[in-house]
Amino acid sequence: MRYAGAGRRALAGPPPVNETPELPARLRACLPPFKDQALWRLALTHASLDLRDGDQRESNERLEFLGDTVLDLVVAEFLYRHFPGRAEGDLTQMKANLVSRATLAEVARELQLGEVALIGGGLQRGHLSRAVLANLV
Repeated sequence: MRYAGAGRRALAGPPPVNETPELPARLRACLPPFKDQALWRLALTHASLDLRDGDQRESNERLEFLGDTVLDLVVAEFLYRHFPGRAEGDLTQMKANLVSRATLAEVARELQLGEVALIGGGLQRGHLSRAVLANLV
């Protein structure tokens, strides 16, 4: 198990449970400090990361479910307010483009989320897929 990302030193295993990867500079610049470091760590933990003793570590999948819903709502409200003359079908297409896997993966790349993602298995051998990056957002 290792941290993903170019330029990071390979570690023998996942960091201790109370240790959270440092925020990438681009992300740190656009977010307030995290009050709950455990939640930040959970948000970065992909389901592929297992502990060496066989116990499964909790992953970000439940947060991903919640985040997808919140993102849909925030984007829908933004579009609804900023495009009052647009038909529902147009707004739906605009929202679909904004919350697409491709768009979210690009956001993850720009924010350097892949560099601090906690991953395991075959994921550390190559670049993270668009799906994994999008899910980090």
